[in-house]
Amino acid sequence: MPQKITDYFIKDGYGLGIYTNAFNEFSHSGMTDGFLAEMKYLKESNTSYVYLMNASNEEQEKELISVIEELSYLLQ
Repeated sequence: MPQKITDYFIKDGYGLGIYTNAFNEFSHSGMTDGFLAEMKYLKESNTSYVYLMNASNEEQEKELISVIEELSYLLQ
């Protein structure tokens, strides 16, 4: 599980947090029925991205992330 950098919660129970992983990438993501979203900072390429999807298809999400991260490294 990623390490939590911030740990703030608003009173109705939603969490606000930014996480880091083993690659020192910072991110926050979420999903609900019909929607997916992610914010991520890729330290190695000094790139940030945000996407919002009106879909709940995790395979499409994985493909989108792959394309975005590949482009971020190609555009360095």
